[in-house]
Amino acid sequence: MTQIFCPHCAWKPRPDDLWSCEPRCGHEWHTFDTRGQCPKCRKQWAKTHCPACGKWSPHVSWYHDDPEEIARLERLLDPIEAPRPESAPA
Repeated sequence: MTQIFCPHCAWKPRPDDLWSCEPRCGHEWHTFDTRGQCPKCRKQWAKTHCPACGKWSPHVSWYHDDPEEIARLERLLDPIEAPRPESAPA
């Protein structure tokens, strides 16, 4: 199963997140519904901007199929904290 997330920070877009086709036509849409093509003017966006980290990357690099790579990035996002000993200050 393909997962979609930023190749830089692993942010995952929600269904209600929108991108804008600027400066071309200004239409707003969910870019991953159309694989980066504006449904109004048909411009094909080769790069996609991440609203979380602010970086641009090739649109195709947002699609991830490798389960090992997905697991590695998820571990980076959700590190497990070691439990504190009962006597240690918080």
